[in-house]
Amino acid sequence: QLLFVVGFTVFLANCVDYDILFANKFVNHTDSSKVTLPDAFLPVDVCSARIRDNAFVIFVLIISGVFWLHRLVKFIYNVCCYWEIRSFYINALKMTMSELPYATWQEVQARIVEIQKEHQICIHKKELTELDIYHRILRFKNYMVAMVNKSLLPVRFRPPILGDCVFYTRGLKYNFELIFFWGPGSLFENEWSLKPEYKRGGNRLELADRLASRILWIGIANLLLCPVILVWQILYAFFSYTEVIKRRARFSGSEMLVSVRSLLPAPLQ
Repeated sequence: QLLFVVGFTVFLANCVDYDILFANKFVNHTDSSKVTLPDAFLPVDVCSARIRDNAFVIFVLIISGVFWLHRLVKFIYNVCCYWEIRSFYINALKMTMSELPYATWQEVQARIVEIQKEHQICIHKKELTELDIYHRILRFKNYMVAMVNKSLLPVRFRPPILGDCVFYTRGLKYNFELIFFWGPGSLFENEWSLKPEYKRGGNRLELADRLASRILWIGIANLLLCPVILVWQILYAFFSYTEVIKRRARFSGSEMLVSVRSLLPAPLQ
């Protein structure tokens, strides 16, 4: 889908003679045949030359290629994660894939609590409870919620005219996660354990200065990459929500048809 959208858009912008397409230019055929659609297509060398000479198109193609590679890497990473989850369910929880669609979350929790007694999948506690499992799943979200509740994260602003407003976009959330959880120099190691230096109160001032410096450099990187991020966001929104808008429009049309039918009088019995 991504390759088709990008390729077809570049083709329509650079490889079509719209004067011929809309009959604003006369095409001199040797015979009396009509003008066909291929007559409006530019030759391959002309098309490729127009693409090479257009810096904006090259920039969009580069951003689209980076976006596609990012999605490919994310897809491969998710497949590996899902394969590990599948192996955990089969080997540790003794649940087959045919049983999984009919299992409840309470049953999964009960099996995790039971295998903890035999295999010690969590080395910090001898026995697990359902609350421990929830804390492990929601550990990063709990950190974010706590920092917002204590007003440590800047998500509320007071612009001069608009007054008090909340600004918390996906991009800002991504930067927070990069700083605190998985980026270079983050607070956690192995994506789950807090680094030892953050557990000692004597390092507070030094760690605060280091965190401030990291936030400054990430802000500078965001400022320098602002044009790239803008094009990235436009492409991401287009590629992500075009099909959703198409389905939602179709669904809204069916909803409107049902609503109109509900207004009609019932047939006589």
